[in-house]
Amino acid sequence: MKLLVVRHNQSKGNVANVIDDNSNPKRDKNGLSEKGINESKELVKILESHKIDTVIVSPFRRTIETVQPYLNKHKVKLIVSDLTSERNAGIFAGKPKTAIKEYCIADNITDRVSFKPKGGESIFEVYERAKKFIAYLKKNFKNETILLCGHVNFLCCLDIAIKKLEIHDFYNQERLENGQLREYIL
Repeated sequence: MKLLVVRHNQSKGNVANVIDDNSNPKRDKNGLSEKGINESKELVKILESHKIDTVIVSPFRRTIETVQPYLNKHKVKLIVSDLTSERNAGIFAGKPKTAIKEYCIADNITDRVSFKPKGGESIFEVYERAKKFIAYLKKNFKNETILLCGHVNFLCCLDIAIKKLEIHDFYNQERLENGQLREYIL
C-alpha cells in the first residue's frame, strides 16, 4: 500500500499562531486562511501525479478544505476518521503555540511526551492513535494508494510509528509544513 500524507494547508489558527480547539469538530471554526484556500487549488496539480483510491481526513474543517478541490475534480472515496485528529490540547486551546512548552518548563515537567493537559491528551496518546490508524490501513487498504490529510502532531506521531522510532524523540523530529506531502510504502 502506498500512503501519501499531506499536512493541511495554512489555517486561520496557523495565521493567529494559536493552538486550535481540537476537542470537538462541531465547534471547529478554524478553516483555511485565504492563502490556504489558494494552496489547496495548487495541491490538486501535485496530487494528480498519483492514482489515489481513497482520501482520509480528520473531522476538522482545515483537512477537508485542503482536499476539497481535489475531491471536486476526482471521484474517489472519502473517509472521515477521528483516529487522525490533531492532539486535543485541553485547557491550552486558543493559547499561543508555545503555551504548553512554557507551562512544562515553568512547572519543571521534563517528559512533555507523557504530559496530559487538563481536558486534553498527551502526545503519547496521539502516538497510540497513530499506531491504531496504521493497523486500520493495513487491514482495509492492502493494494491501494491512500491520501491522508492531517495535522502536524498526528502526522509526526504517524511518521515515528511507521519508521519504528522512539516516541520520546517526538520533539526532535522534523515536522511537515502546511501543504507538504510525504510518501510511505506500508
